Amino acid sequence: MQSKKSMLVLLAAAFMLVAGSAFGQSIFVNSAQDLNISPEMTLAQAGTAKAAPAAHAKKELSPEEQAKREEAKKNLKYFGGFGGAGASYLPLNMDPFKPLTEDRDIDNFGPLWTIGGRGGVIYKGFRFGGYGFGVSQGTEDEVAGDHRKAVIDMGGGGIFMELNTTGSRKAGLFIGSDIGAGSIALHAKGDDLGPEGKFDADRAVFFAYPYLGFWLAPVEWMWVRVDGGWNYFHINTTANEFENDLGIHMVDGPIKGNYQVGLNLCFGYIPKGE
Repeated sequence: MQSKKSMLVLLAAAFMLVAGSAFGQSIFVNSAQDLNISPEMTLAQAGTAKAAPAAHAKKELSPEEQAKREEAKKNLKYFGGFGGAGASYLPLNMDPFKPLTEDRDIDNFGPLWTIGGRGGVIYKGFRFGGYGFGVSQGTEDEVAGDHRKAVIDMGGGGIFMELNTTGSRKAGLFIGSDIGAGSIALHAKGDDLGPEGKFDADRAVFFAYPYLGFWLAPVEWMWVRVDGGWNYFHINTTANEFENDLGIHMVDGPIKGNYQVGLNLCFGYIPKGE
């Protein structure tokens, strides 16, 4: 009885061994293509075989291609970019606006504080990109029961170019220029202006602002930028559009530029270079 049971156990073990081997070899054959080994190879042989290189293995670059890639990586060291916001102080000569303000018994305009921003690309010591700004200032008062008001609006934008004179990533001096266009508009209200009780005039203008400045980077990704120069522009105000409904000229003389000082807070990346 005992020998019969032992025989059955041996037969069962042999059956499982043959079945398992056949099943495993079937899986091996089906995956042979992925493994890049011969389907006729047994599992035991596969254990000591070396897999062939994959069909999608990385292709080796030629010396010329490798040189181009290294040159591209090198050039990336010289590129950066930035953007930020800031303000500028522009004390125009406000005497030409007296007919619009003081002659109407209200205060004249004061120095202009423009608000804007700039951003662009850095390549080695060059920085270039775009900028924009705007400002609106008003003055008003009650005169003999008449609410009188005057407003000056100024805005524009354009491109800028700078040359940084130092190779440091912490601080530097620069020389540059803003070149752009915009407009200056004047508005006023009051019964003294004529039947309609208002005055409006605007004129397109070209801006050129050469400047010098310095920048300081307390951290790698942020720096403070200060510039100063002369903002050149000129508007001839002799045209009829600067007269009110009563034929009175509201601007006495041309509107001209003056010195300007700007402060910007910039965020970006300054290239490391070599």
